[in-house]
Amino acid sequence: MRRIGGVAAALALFGVAPLVAQYFGQNKVQYSSFDFRIIQTEHFDVYYYPAERTGALDAARIAERWYARLSRILHHQFQGRKPIILYASQSDFQQTNIIDATGEGLGGVTEFFKHRMVLPFTGSYAELEHVIGHEMVHQFQYDVYSRGRVGGGMQTLINVNPPGWFMEGMAEYLSVGPIDPLTAMWLRDASLEGHLPTLQDLTYERVFPYYFGHAIWAYVGEKWGDEAIGQILQASLTGGVEGAFKRTLGVTLDDLMSEWRDAVQTTYLPQLADHYRARRIAQPVLTEKRSEGTLHIAPALTPDGHQIAYFSEKNSFFVDLYLADAETGKVIRRLVKSTLSSNFESLRFIYSAGYFSPDGRYFAIAAKHKDRDDLVTLHRLTHDKYAHLQPSWSPDGKTIAFATDRGPATNFDDLKFGNMRIALYHLDKGTIELLDHKDDGRNINPVWAPDGRSLAFVSDRSGISNLFLYDFTDKNIYQLTNVYTGVSGITPLSPCLSWAHEADRLAFAYYEDGEYNVYGLDNPRSLKRQPYRAPATPLVASLVAAERRAITGTEPTPSAAAASNQTPAESRAGASIYRSPTGFRSSGTTSQTSDSSAPAAISVKTLIDSSPALPDTSEFTFKPYHTRFTPDYVARPTIGYERDNFGRGFFGGTAISLSDILGNHTLVFSGAVNGRLSEAQVLAAYINQSHRMNWAIGGSQEPLYFYLPTLVGPDTTN
Repeated sequence: MRRIGGVAAALALFGVAPLVAQYFGQNKVQYSSFDFRIIQTEHFDVYYYPAERTGALDAARIAERWYARLSRILHHQFQGRKPIILYASQSDFQQTNIIDATGEGLGGVTEFFKHRMVLPFTGSYAELEHVIGHEMVHQFQYDVYSRGRVGGGMQTLINVNPPGWFMEGMAEYLSVGPIDPLTAMWLRDASLEGHLPTLQDLTYERVFPYYFGHAIWAYVGEKWGDEAIGQILQASLTGGVEGAFKRTLGVTLDDLMSEWRDAVQTTYLPQLADHYRARRIAQPVLTEKRSEGTLHIAPALTPDGHQIAYFSEKNSFFVDLYLADAETGKVIRRLVKSTLSSNFESLRFIYSAGYFSPDGRYFAIAAKHKDRDDLVTLHRLTHDKYAHLQPSWSPDGKTIAFATDRGPATNFDDLKFGNMRIALYHLDKGTIELLDHKDDGRNINPVWAPDGRSLAFVSDRSGISNLFLYDFTDKNIYQLTNVYTGVSGITPLSPCLSWAHEADRLAFAYYEDGEYNVYGLDNPRSLKRQPYRAPATPLVASLVAAERRAITGTEPTPSAAAASNQTPAESRAGASIYRSPTGFRSSGTTSQTSDSSAPAAISVKTLIDSSPALPDTSEFTFKPYHTRFTPDYVARPTIGYERDNFGRGFFGGTAISLSDILGNHTLVFSGAVNGRLSEAQVLAAYINQSHRMNWAIGGSQEPLYFYLPTLVGPDTTN
């Protein structure tokens, strides 16, 4: 499952409980009847409807490319095609009958029974590729546990009981690659605050498993080689998770976690010397102490900067829209109570933020209302495959700044996507101008300075998400902040910035101590120093390199490591020996071979960067969709014979549920007998959820047992 992004994402989905708790007290309603079709590729059946045909073809090609990557890294192939069900938007996705997708935190999901991957298009092809890769890892995991038999393996999955960090962390690592800025943000914060999770914390999911799981698998891949990941997955089939690590890596999970925690702290704590917390340059506005809750996201200042709107769970389980004093953080009132609102079915609090009108009298938000998102528009300005996110009007109303993946690094023929950049849409000419900052990092959430001469935005180009400024006068970029954790919302694309034009006050979301808080910054341009220059050496993201450096005092050269096949630290510590496909070697060293014909070690990063060849759409087969029932699950049949003083007879029973791939039609049958056929229990039912009005019909036989006491009395027959 990807809770934002699986997210999967998610949330991905993403890191806090309220992400899955967005609920409006209403039943899921299916507003549309989707005319599904099928694209058959070599390994997938892709389900789509005409409105998303172009995107579905691209998604099918992306899926085959991910299959080529993952089948190599996991050393596993599918025995049959897997289903991928696509929806054109988040609103359409929330109407699916396959799973409960009514919350905001679900960016995609893969269910176990039929190995179905279900996800929506979000407007960003890079995010689409990420979610498909993440969810496909789950398809591989389920295929391994079911031994290639769709619908089987439930008992195996129950026996293995893989924890969330094992499953979701693996999916995140194999779809993202090495530790990225968002995962690094979580690791820096947990190291600083003493919250690095233990094995127990992760196993019992006391912490959000995605990012910590991502970091654990990145550490395993870097130290033992990425080919070990597939071996651990296969070994867990019979030996469980603990046994799989011991058998493959030669270390216990407890020892592995201790080594990982030490490596994380060794890597990230020294970085604190060159960075600072947000409170050094800004004032806290929305925090748990001031405003209650641990989630304060998507801030939006009134034009005068006196008040601020934001989303928070506050002191409840649901994410609502609040208005607070921008100086004290004191909550003024709740603007929208999600559990009672009949006007909205969902607040888009992850990927959108509200905006005040120039006079401060009105506040616009994006929200799901019936079958679509409601928002007043001008007219349509763009019509292409590029992402166009987070639009921001210039003070004079002549230009719109936005985040986009436009640029030479994005190629839709090859389905390669560059980083998000800041661009301008000039309304008078109808043209788009990309700001000149090349392809450095992810750049999002542009907001205008009050005088319109500069733009503030968030970028992770330095390895940490910080505030940057683009000056239209000298066309230079300036770094305004140098924080330790990150200026960030829940996901890498979540809005987290607002600039009050009348007060020249900027508000930004900052991740600290496991919470998302909002800080205020007056006259932010006063932080402008010299134009930004990329650091000569990037922030260390290699946990193994920092670990070695801490132990040995130096960074071993590749030639030295190859010659000894063991670092001095490993010689002293008696490090584990890893049995790779090319022979035995010490952990922490790369595979070495003198035979040029021998296969090189497989690297997740190399596979993602190399991008295997894409199939041509002419190789696909197009078919109409027809309802075809296949089993969801079958209760284990039982049968027996019993004979005692009360009588004799057969007993036993079973149950089966069947449905179509879209979950619109369901058949349920069950039967049980206990002695006599006349006393059998039988159920047959049909459920139709293909339209807005759901209905069901069925019949059952239930034996009625009752007690007849024995009556003893005088014999009156004589």
